This record gives sequence, structure tokens and C-alpha cells, in this order.
Amino acid sequence: MNNNIIWLASYPKSGNTWMRSILTSLVFSKDKKFEFELLKNITEFDIPFYYQFLLKNNNNDFNYLKNIQVISKYWIKAQEHFNLSQKTKFFKTHSSNISYIGKNYTDEKNTKGVIYLVRDPRDVIISYSKHLNKNIDDVIDIMQKENTITYSHKGNLPILLSRWDYHIFSWFNLKVPKIFIKYEHLLENTEGVVSQLIQFLNKEMNYDLDIKEGDINNVIQNTSFNNLQKKEKLEGFPEASKNSRFFRSGTKKQWENILDKKQQQKIIKSFKIPMEKFEYI
Repeated sequence: MNNNIIWLASYPKSGNTWMRSILTSLVFSKDKKFEFELLKNITEFDIPFYYQFLLKNNNNDFNYLKNIQVISKYWIKAQEHFNLSQKTKFFKTHSSNISYIGKNYTDEKNTKGVIYLVRDPRDVIISYSKHLNKNIDDVIDIMQKENTITYSHKGNLPILLSRWDYHIFSWFNLKVPKIFIKYEHLLENTEGVVSQLIQFLNKEMNYDLDIKEGDINNVIQNTSFNNLQKKEKLEGFPEASKNSRFFRSGTKKQWENILDKKQQQKIIKSFKIPMEKFEYI
């Protein structure tokens, strides 16, 4: 069995779509320019299309994929079925890789590599609260619960999101080549992060990206947060929620002016170990 899947994984509102924009510009655009249409090259795995093999032998379960107890039985099988194509492909996911009733979301046999985006949870909470149209305290509770479930954008299939810290370590502990990228580094040193990403793809994922002089700068300009905001305003963005713009702020340390002391302390108490690991505290 070939392990052909490269996961672009993150907790929601951590820069996944921004990284998708950069990746698709690097890998799928000849002139390194970006259009929203390019994002179709990196789709969610959590859609009914990748479970259609069930129609041949378990039509009933296919009809109940919106039940996490059903779909979890087929996470690995669906990836094994995809890997029969022997085609390397990026997939976006917000799923954790935590075991659900003995079933993990993915494994080393099916995964070629992981690109993981991590963001200060205090800022994630603010962006996620806007996206969900929920108050700050409710979102803190969501991020603290081990059994938190969300749903894929297109297929509306259940995803085991779990706690923010469990999410990170579930992917960190997967024994495959991986690169962890801090959202804040992407903001502060986009060129350096893009260069690291190219190196990871070429050396670890066996790509041979032909990067010419000026290509990296072209990618950075075309996928800057300001440019993505402008494109969303002019063209709309199908993955935006009805509650707020998708490319809403693109800043760091929003929490300093929004979260009260009690909320800050609650977050640090819950997530101290990974926050220290990634130098957020």
C-alpha cells in the first residue's frame, strides 16, 4: 500500500486556508499567481465522494456517514481505497488524529507527510467565536472538550475536533515526515516560512518544484492576507460562514484587547504545555 496522502491539518481558524493558497500557488500554478479556483486542488477528505466505495458492499452505512460512530469505522479504509490510485495528493482537514472507539483518523501506512498550522489559542478563540457566532466563553468550552465534534464544509460529515492541545499532539505524534508552522511566523516572516515549505516538499515529499527567481515574492504578494481579503470582498468566498468574513483580521495578539484576565488564565491553565512548547507563554 502506498502512502500518498499529505495532510494540511490544523485546528479551525489557524491559517489553514492561507497555507492552502500558498501551497496551490507553489505546486499548481505555472506563473505562481493565485486565484480561488486553485484551492480545488486541495480539498477536504471529509466528503462523501471518498466513501463511495461503500456503495458496492455497504450502502446502508454510506447513508449514515453523518453519524461519527459509522464514519469512524471507515476513515482508514477510505484512505486505503484512495491510495490505490498511487497519486500523491494534499488533503485539508480540521480533524484530530485521536482514536474514536478504537479507530484513528489516519496512520503511518496511509500518510506521506503532514503540514500542520498552529496558532496562539487565545487568538483562535476570538476568530472562531466570530466564525461560529458564539460568545468567547462558549468557544473556550468548545476548545476544552475532548469530545468536541465539528463538520466538514462541503460534505457536512462529522469530524472529531477534540481539545486544542489534544489536536496538536495527535498530529505531532504521528510518525511521518512533518513540518509545524506557526501562524505568527507566517505573518512575520512569510518568505522564510515559504522557503522552509519548499525545502520540506522537495526533500521530504519528493517534489521537484521549479522555483525561479522572483517566484517566492510573487507567491507572497498574491497570497498576502490583504490580497485575500480584497479578493473575498470582490468575488466572495464559498467557505466563509454567514456570520463573518473568512479573511477577517489576519493579525496576532488580538486577545490582549479582547480577553479578560479570567479568560486568559483559564486558557493558559488548560493549554499550558503546548503554549510553552510553541513559545506563546
